[in-house]
Amino acid sequence: LARHRFVWPVLVKGILGPKTEDGKKEVQAEFERLKSVVKRRMKNGVEFPFLDDGMRDLVKMLDQNTRRHVRFAEYTSSDEEEEGRWLPSLSPISSIRHPGASKESIEELELRLDVELPSDYKEFLSISDGMDGIWNGHYRQSLLAPSSKIHHKAPPKLDPDIGDSASYLPLVVLSLIPGMELPENFGVIWPILKPEACLVIAEDKEGGGEGSLWLVRAYVVRKAR
Repeated sequence: LARHRFVWPVLVKGILGPKTEDGKKEVQAEFERLKSVVKRRMKNGVEFPFLDDGMRDLVKMLDQNTRRHVRFAEYTSSDEEEEGRWLPSLSPISSIRHPGASKESIEELELRLDVELPSDYKEFLSISDGMDGIWNGHYRQSLLAPSSKIHHKAPPKLDPDIGDSASYLPLVVLSLIPGMELPENFGVIWPILKPEACLVIAEDKEGGGEGSLWLVRAYVVRKAR
């Protein structure tokens, strides 16, 4: 849906489109399918179509969906004029999956972090120990790091303007929606967590723009919602 939101106006205005009658019928059929999806979501609300799928099926689905959509590799350059340029991928993506982590390595991870990981996350690691960039509807995004990169969130750096460091509590705000996406003067109080309560399973490298992904207790997320 995210991709079609941008593509459809171009097709409707005839700026770009199929030349054959079969191609036009294919586009029209896709439009009707998308229209039915939007109507159903407007009526029923958020859907969870893969809720009953097994972890192995979900990993396979992510892999297939990414390889089906990704046709280009991002070209990175320090030159500002080159930024955002895309070049054809020299080699097709064979898989974004990694070899699974052993039971022993997962146990060592829990020992290192001093936590008991959720059973479904441990199952994911045993199937694929992290994943390469996943197609998110616009671009590939690395959000599932290997077990060797998982760590507790570091406490925020002390602000010298706060004053007495003894009274400073290094806490983390669990905000599910960025402030810029909320209406002006919209008041919301997000849950406050200690850094050790957050496991970082993907980290936003400075300037990388990948985004961070934390693993926290389910009841905390329910509270934030």
